[in-house]
Parts: sequence; C-alpha cells; structure tokens
Amino acid sequence: MNGFEQTLVTLNNTAEPVIETLIAPALTAAFLMLFVLAVNLLLRKWLTAAQMGLLWGLVLLRLAMPFGPESSFSLQNLIFVIEQNTIEAERPVDPWRPADQVSQWATPDSAPQAVALLATNPAPEPENGFTTALFQKLIYLLDFLLSWSPFIWLAGAIGLLSRTIIGHWRFTRIVSRGTAASDGRLIQLWADCCREVSFRRTIPIVILDELAQPAVCGLFRPKLLLPADVADLDDRQLRLIMLHELTHLIRRDLWVNWILFGLKLLYWWNPTYWLAATRYFSLREQSRDAMVLHWLEQHHVNQQEFDYPRDYSELLLTLAQRPDTGARWRISLPVSMLGFLKNPLRKRSLANRLKALRTATVKVHPLHRTLVISALMLFTISGLTDARYPQLPEAEVPLWTSAVDVDFMQTDFPDPGPVTVQVYDLKKSIKRFMETEKIPEKQAREWIRLLIQNQFNFLKPSGQSLDSLPAEDVPQAEFGEEQQLVVRAPAAWQKELEIQLKAWEKSGLRQVTFETRTAALSTDISSLADFEWNSLEAFGPETQTHFDQLPESGQNTLQASAVVDEYFPIRVAVLNQGQQRQFLQVAQADSRSSLLFAPKVTLFNGQRVILGNTISRPFLTGLHKQPDGQLKPVVETIGEGLHFTLRPEYAADCSTLHLSGLIQLSRILDVNLYDSEIQGKPVTIQVPRVFRRRISVSSNLQDHQALLICIPPSPHENQFQYLMLKVRFINDADNFGSLQ
Repeated sequence: MNGFEQTLVTLNNTAEPVIETLIAPALTAAFLMLFVLAVNLLLRKWLTAAQMGLLWGLVLLRLAMPFGPESSFSLQNLIFVIEQNTIEAERPVDPWRPADQVSQWATPDSAPQAVALLATNPAPEPENGFTTALFQKLIYLLDFLLSWSPFIWLAGAIGLLSRTIIGHWRFTRIVSRGTAASDGRLIQLWADCCREVSFRRTIPIVILDELAQPAVCGLFRPKLLLPADVADLDDRQLRLIMLHELTHLIRRDLWVNWILFGLKLLYWWNPTYWLAATRYFSLREQSRDAMVLHWLEQHHVNQQEFDYPRDYSELLLTLAQRPDTGARWRISLPVSMLGFLKNPLRKRSLANRLKALRTATVKVHPLHRTLVISALMLFTISGLTDARYPQLPEAEVPLWTSAVDVDFMQTDFPDPGPVTVQVYDLKKSIKRFMETEKIPEKQAREWIRLLIQNQFNFLKPSGQSLDSLPAEDVPQAEFGEEQQLVVRAPAAWQKELEIQLKAWEKSGLRQVTFETRTAALSTDISSLADFEWNSLEAFGPETQTHFDQLPESGQNTLQASAVVDEYFPIRVAVLNQGQQRQFLQVAQADSRSSLLFAPKVTLFNGQRVILGNTISRPFLTGLHKQPDGQLKPVVETIGEGLHFTLRPEYAADCSTLHLSGLIQLSRILDVNLYDSEIQGKPVTIQVPRVFRRRISVSSNLQDHQALLICIPPSPHENQFQYLMLKVRFINDADNFGSLQ
C-alpha cells in the first residue's frame, strides 16, 4: 500500500465514524425544526424575539446532542404514533400447520400430521428489465456517493476552517494596527454606558478606518471597534450604539459565535443548521435591540420627551446607508451593530428589526408571561429528549412441534456418554499452582476444585441446566486422599478435563483472550496490506468412515455420507499489531466488504471453547414407522455459517501459545424434495445439500500476534473469506475471584 492510498484510508476511517454520529442528531433536529417553524408562524404575535430565538437555539443545541435523555414527553413520540397510524398493521402469522393431504393416511388425532411437505412452485415475477436496470444504476450511484461522502464532508470542513481562520487572522491584524480612541467624549460616553448597566470590565475603544459598522471582538480581551467617522454622530446615537454592543458582551455572544462556528464545521452540509443559525442570529439582534430600549426606559422614566424606539430606528437606517467595506470583512466571529451580511440579507434583517422595535417595549400581562414561559419550558423538555418507546411483549406462538412427536437430530452437542468416576493425581498441578501463584497448598487445592466445578457449566449442552439432572448424574469434583481429585462426570467430560489438567501441570493456571474477526472481501487483501502469506496449500476432505462409532440399538441403524472430493486452497499468515491494523483498515475501506467483529472470549490454559455465527435450520429428513403403524417424523437441525472450536495451551516457559482447533464454514446450497409412498399414501421428505469446508488449525503464537486464514473464491463462493484470531496473554488470575 503506497502513501497516498494509506492517507485516503486513514482519512476515510477518521471521517466515517464522525458522519455516522452526526446523522442521528441531524434527523432529530430536523424533526424539531418543523415544530419550531409552526410555532413561529402561528404564535409569533404572542412571542418576543428572545423567546423565538430561544426556540431556534434549541434546534442548534439539539444538533450538538448525539442523544438525549428518554422521556415520554419527547416530540419523537409522535413518530411512533405516525408509524402506527400510517403503516397498515400486518396480520398475525399463524403457526405452521401441516398440509391437509397428510391426514389421508393418518388418524385425525395422530401426531404425524406434520410429516408431509408439499412442493409449491412460486409464481413467476413479472419481467421488468428497464426498471430493474434503472434501480440498479441508482443504487450504484448512491453507493458511489456514500463511499465518497466522508471525503466530501472532510474537504468542506477543512476548507471552511481554513477560510475562516485566514479571514479572522487578517481581521485581527487590522484591529491590532488600529489606534486607541483619544476623544474624551467617546471615552466618557463609554464609561457612562458601562456604569449604567453595571459592566465593570475595562474595554478599550479602537478606531478603524477600514470598518463601516460598530462592532465588538475578542474572547478574552474584548475591544469596542468604531469607524473613524463615528464622531459625526451625536451623543444620543453613540449612546445607543454603545449600549447595543454592551448587550453582546453581557450575553456572551462572542462565545456563542465560536461555538456555532464549531457546529458549522460539522453541519455545513445540513440545511437545518443554516436555517436555524440564520433565524437565531436575526432574532438575537432583535432581542438585543429590545434590551437596549428596556435599559433606556428603566433609567429615564421621567424623560417622556424622548421617543427611543424612533431614535433607535433612525440610527439603524443611518448605519445602513454607510458604504460596504468589502466581502473580506463579512465574517461571523465578531458581532456588529448590523452584522457582516450582504446587502440583500442586511435589508431583510433591518426591515425585521425595524418592525420588531414597534412592540419591543410593549408591556405584557404577568399571566401572559407566565403562560409563555411555561410553554417554552415544556417545549424545551420535549425537544431535547428522546422518545421512550414502549417495549412490545413478545408474541407467544406455540411451535408446530409442540403437538407432534418428533425425533430431533443435532450434531452440535454429541452424547457425552455414561457417567463415570475417575481419580486424578494432581501433585504436579498443585505444585505448579503454588509456585506460579504464590499461594499455600490448601488454597491451590480449592482453586483447582472450583475451576473444575466451573468447567461443568461450559461443557454442558446449551439450554440444559445442571440442576435439572438426576442426583446421581450431577457432575461433582472433590478431593480424596492426599492430592487426588475424584471427579464424577460423563465420559466425554472426563476426557476434556484430563486435557485441561495436563495443560495446568505443564504451564500453570494462566488465561488468554481471543479476539476474532471475520471478513468477506472482493479483493485479495495481501496486495493492499503490508504482509506476506506464510504458506499456500490445497486441502481435500477426509475419506475415513468411522463405523465403530455407530450406536447400539435393537433397530436397523444406517449412517451414510456423500462426499465430493473438492480441494480448496488455504493461505495462512501470522500478523503483528501493525499488520493487524492494516488488515482492519483495508477491510473497512472496501465498500462491498462484510466485516464482523466477534466478541472477545477469555479462556483458561487448556480450556476448549466453541464459538460460531450460525443460523440453525430444521429439515424434515426422515420417517420412522412405529409399532402401532404410525409414522414418526425425524427433523435434523443444520447450522449454516461459521463455527469453530479452539483450544489454547501455553508452553512450559509461557512465552508462546499453541493454538489448535477446527474451523467449519457451511452453507446450504439447496433443498430437494423426495416423494415416495408409505402404506399406500404419498409422503415427502427434504434432502438438503450442504457445502461444508473444515480447516484444522495448529499454530504457535506470541503475545498480541494474530493468525490470519484466507480461503480464496470458489465456484460456491465469489469472495475472499478471512478469519483473524488474535491472542493476548493474561499473566495473572485476577479474574478467578468471580468463581468463588
């Protein structure tokens, strides 16, 4: 992999999770925006500019929240109601019932009504070649755009960040070259305004020739920026300007601008952000105008000769007539009297502000204010929370086999055999425990007993409880004379415990963590990642027949298999940590890949584990005639997917780990129906065709190394199948306390 490809993969892996995180809040904010629009249109006569600006601020805040607390008052609950009302309720699916034709040869109340399967030919779908081709092209185009969306988003964010930083840097350079105000009239007016609103910070005044509108800038050291010709304004107009800029400083609008700029970098592609931000900035200026008028009324109650709304409107019109300073100063990080907007937007914003000044000082009834505040609080709670969807009860549909006497055959958990009693000499194991764990003999004996007892829970078949077994069949482990452990358990379990005890005797009680990754890719990953395969070999199936394993019974027993000797190539490589990261990066970069991150599993030294990602499918594969003449169906469950068995064993010095196991990939190709007659009646059984590939694994790995197995494409598989097994050594038994 060259440097350019590696850079693209890194950028994609960085941007893709960010976009996935932004999708959920973007959808929620868009849903909230619809309600805010409705409120602004229907209730704007009863809401002030500050209250409406708060609603749009909630939309922006929702964009910044990946998720919110669940609440039954959330607006998202309406989505659930709409789905329930618009989507037609599906008819409940009846449990499977056998076909009526089967009852011709069975009594009405007999169980074998479920044994016949009727082959039905599905109705041919109407041919629609043009529509299908167009749909496939649209899917391909959408997939292409989605594959490039991380790069587009990242390029837009970087471009916007660069443009804003450069523009702000140029603006601050101009400000640094400005001259401090020396006019005593300006300084005194500014001091009086700060004292009037109880603003105690010392803010310098900077005069700029390049500036056409008054503004404030600077997060930590704010400055009041005034144009050079500001002296042409009278004291009342200057007072209004200074009070307006003080509202921005008191309300921390400069900090809000920077926060919204960060939100803009994330959502520059989202129309919801642009609409919400535009409305928020416009309504914020209206609310700051209202604050200025309220201050003037509070401090000049007895001066009825002044019409402050009129004076303020004339000031805005005067400032709007000033010439534009050029597009290079139209940035949003400072705040100014009219804002750094283009003329069409400025005219519309100015018209809205002049209209809002008419009602800015209108007194409202306290009850009206209380109702509006209560409604806004309720809207805040409902808008910033997520829906709490009700948990639907699981449908309890009885299986069709509940009323049918059926023999189930499943090979995942073979018969463990009869219960036997076996005595193990643990002198060496106990000595090894005492040396490695630094514990006394009594504690080592108890550890081993508890570990053996705990292994019974892993050896039992899934779905079976040890408490449900008869008392004489419950497995137990107790120490007898000296250092001999007496174990009562099935024969297969005894064999498994013997292997594990030998591993403990060899290298002590240690643990290892396995991390499994499976991937189905369209390309050979070795050509893109920096590693080489250690071996390449073609393997075929086993041909030995195990006739000595047939069960003994009074009935005729048959066991047959049909094997096609199909050899398939296997490639193996041992990867270090850097190569493992490259493998995952390349696999994730493939848009047509199927990458599965299986859960981690922690094992003791010598312990066997069976893992898999399979789907069990039942098939009616046989019929057995009963003594009463009735036919009893035989259902075999076949697992489809990935299934593997692993056993780790540490070396004597614990520097390496010997990994052995069996990996099986199975897929059901098709299912044929075999029709025949029994007792003069037609019956049908299923004959599945299963494609299985088994791989025996044996490798020595060091800590944090991984074994990568690759199965190239075959006539039955059109992708490269990968399985990566990573090991991590655990040097102590800290997790043993959970067993006690």
